[in-house]
Amino acid sequence: MELSQEQLQQMFYMMILGILFLFFLLEAYFAMNKPKFGHTTGIIVVIGIICSFVIYKMAGTDKEIM
Repeated sequence: MELSQEQLQQMFYMMILGILFLFFLLEAYFAMNKPKFGHTTGIIVVIGIICSFVIYKMAGTDKEIM
């Protein structure tokens, strides 16, 4: 299934919005309940690394990421 350039851009924007939404939810949770290990910023960075790895693997090694 080949996606058009417009569909890829829409998917990219939806992923960015989803990651921002997840970030805001986690920040609200961390504001109410302080993490028992690490700092909030460090935990968010690790989550960002995991999200980036998942996006990289979904795109495949022969495809170019936007």
